[in-house]
Amino acid sequence: MKKAILVTCLIAVIFYGAYSVGKTDAQTSLAGETEIIEFFNEYKEELWELLEFFRHNKDIFEKLSLILAELPEKYTPIDIDIDRRYLYGEMAEDLARLKEAYPGLIQTEVLGQSEDGRDIHLLKLGKGEHKSLLLGGVHGCEIAATPLLIKMANEYAKHYYSEEEFDGFNVKELLDKVTLYIVPLVNPDGMEIAVNGGKTLLTQEVVEVFNQIPGRPLTDWKANARGVDLNRNFTCTNWGKVLPGRPKSRNINTEPHAEFYGGPQPASEKETRALENLMEKNDFKILFDVHSRGRVIYYYKAIQNEEFNEITYRIAQEINKFSDYEVLPPSMSTYGQGTDGNTTDFAAEAGVHSLTIETMPFHIPSPYPVELITAEWEHFKDVGLILAKETSRLAE
Repeated sequence: MKKAILVTCLIAVIFYGAYSVGKTDAQTSLAGETEIIEFFNEYKEELWELLEFFRHNKDIFEKLSLILAELPEKYTPIDIDIDRRYLYGEMAEDLARLKEAYPGLIQTEVLGQSEDGRDIHLLKLGKGEHKSLLLGGVHGCEIAATPLLIKMANEYAKHYYSEEEFDGFNVKELLDKVTLYIVPLVNPDGMEIAVNGGKTLLTQEVVEVFNQIPGRPLTDWKANARGVDLNRNFTCTNWGKVLPGRPKSRNINTEPHAEFYGGPQPASEKETRALENLMEKNDFKILFDVHSRGRVIYYYKAIQNEEFNEITYRIAQEINKFSDYEVLPPSMSTYGQGTDGNTTDFAAEAGVHSLTIETMPFHIPSPYPVELITAEWEHFKDVGLILAKETSRLAE
């Protein structure tokens, strides 16, 4: 009987190994490994007999492993409701639901904490070896990207398993080649301030700092809870510099503010460091930083060469075809005016094709009306699949 139990356990180990092929440590269950090790420790003597049995029947077990690896993955399609005020809490709840619903396709982890102690979440969508990155919610008041990205992950997952095309895209084929790394809310504290007026800040130290920060109406708050505009805080060659022959931007603040203050030095903020660390540890091909004002695309990077910018322009044109977001000319992508330090500056200097995608109409009230965010889905829905397609193309 013990031998039968041990053989069964070994089959489970083989299945575990087959299921885990191509997955990172974070994507496999360390708790499961511990339980298996403890089980074998309890039956050390029988283990030697079992290993001999396995050696003499290795071909059978290898075939069994292949059969088990081909078994259909367990998944449970769910719905994501973004037709409501969708903030940090709603996002965190839906991330847990997505991970449970599609365990073979979606993984989640926490990159770090914001200055006020909220988790900065990462969602990984796909099984491919090639990676690209999607960011949302860098600016507090630009609240549309977060629900759109969460809805996007769910819709793509459903189409992956149904093997139905999504707007002409073969989702399964793309997500078997590419893994999309999605950070749906980079600046959770800023979102809470913009929507709830700072009433939901968590730590007394942060509250005291926040109460001293000047700025525009809280509904237009871009910065984090310490008054640092995260899209000015990323490490880059021209951080804080006004280059010779370049005009100094009017959009600069030199102390904590609701917007345009780049911080005391690059990467001074926890949120920034969490993202820089993520980008340094992964070989991303492309970055889409999703903002929420104007339905335009910024793609040009003066610090990069012509060939690099031509490739990035091609990607921008693909987005335009499916979204109607306007591709802005190079003259609209400012540099060397004292405002450098955004996410795409950091990524582009590392060789990542980096685009800022502005969703939503320009002239809308804040906080954005829920009905306008839900309507934006029709413009935005293909963006992640374009990213996957272009990532695969660059990897060829």
